[in-house]
Amino acid sequence: MARFGALLVVLASIIWSTGGPVIKILLDHGLTENEIFFSKAFFCVLSIVVFDMLFAKKISRIKSKRDLLLLIICGVVGYLFYGMFYGYAVGRIPISVAVILVYTAPALVTLFSVVFFKEKLTGIKKTCLFLIMLGCILVTGVFNEGLGRLSFAGVLWGVASGVCFAVYSITSSVMMKKYDAWTVTTYNFIFSLAAISFMVDIPQALGKVFADRTLLLTCIYFAVFCGTISNLVYVKAMEYIPASTAAMITTIEPTTTCMIGFVFFNEEINLFKIIGVLLIVAAVIRLNYNKAANIQNVLEGENLL
Repeated sequence: MARFGALLVVLASIIWSTGGPVIKILLDHGLTENEIFFSKAFFCVLSIVVFDMLFAKKISRIKSKRDLLLLIICGVVGYLFYGMFYGYAVGRIPISVAVILVYTAPALVTLFSVVFFKEKLTGIKKTCLFLIMLGCILVTGVFNEGLGRLSFAGVLWGVASGVCFAVYSITSSVMMKKYDAWTVTTYNFIFSLAAISFMVDIPQALGKVFADRTLLLTCIYFAVFCGTISNLVYVKAMEYIPASTAAMITTIEPTTTCMIGFVFFNEEINLFKIIGVLLIVAAVIRLNYNKAANIQNVLEGENLL
């Protein structure tokens, strides 16, 4: 089942890879970052309610105050702030740099898992983590972009987004021990919508979105695919693989983003990016190699609680 969990994370990452370009489009159409993520949370809640009714899913009641606190942290800090801070970064620095800053998350998840949940940091995970981070640097083109002219605020927002994604991975993994993916995702959306509602002029935001058909359809795509479906898939994966492994697999997202740019937008692809892609793919394959002798090492330290 570990392989199935890995495939779920790959699917979620491919969908997420379209998020940066979508944010750019919405910013260019006049929405602010807060309005973008309010509309996303709004349509996410609507879509999850529709899915719940279509598939007759029952949402579990929160069992304790501790679970309530963790679900709030997961939904607000992990889900909402991760997206918002990434949006702030994309609006200030190149997407390639913003992506790599977000992908400090695997190192942070691994660190949090080792410190707080006693997850073992195996030699395989250390090696794969190094290769993945090196691959991210090469794929996102930091060497070509240079760092001298970057907005300091943009860099800080990117790092903050990575921290929040690490929080999202850890808290989702913990909650999946007690609740199913539908329940965790539903509460994530509800709490994120409640929080973002205090940060935006709701009538103005909805007025902008519904006044422009293209804007409306883009927001719906951003919510349903980059929000609801991808997060259901990612949270479901937490049933099968540990948080640190899942976070490392998500680093295929910048690779996918580069491929999308090359195929559909004629963006440059160079030797650095090709090497980066190969490093990431090799690390992900090694991490999830399902041979009996190797999978034991990969999955050592599965339990986070």
